[in-house]
Amino acid sequence: MKVNIKLMEKGVFKDAMFGMFEFDFSYIYFMENHTMLHKWVALSNPASEDFSAVSGYIKLSISIYGAGDEPV
Repeated sequence: MKVNIKLMEKGVFKDAMFGMFEFDFSYIYFMENHTMLHKWVALSNPASEDFSAVSGYIKLSISIYGAGDEPV
């Protein structure tokens, strides 16, 4: 299952996407303790001319737990 985190810029007439970060649940689940803690991730804008260009950064903390997992 994929997760998209989008940073939107609020406009008067329309909203514009500043950048996004996409990951799969398994990416987080297979990290130590099923957690990504205080990690800076690069945002990119798929609507820009150069999708590989970094448009900004966001700091994330995410935990994913399954049945029988104990939160740390």
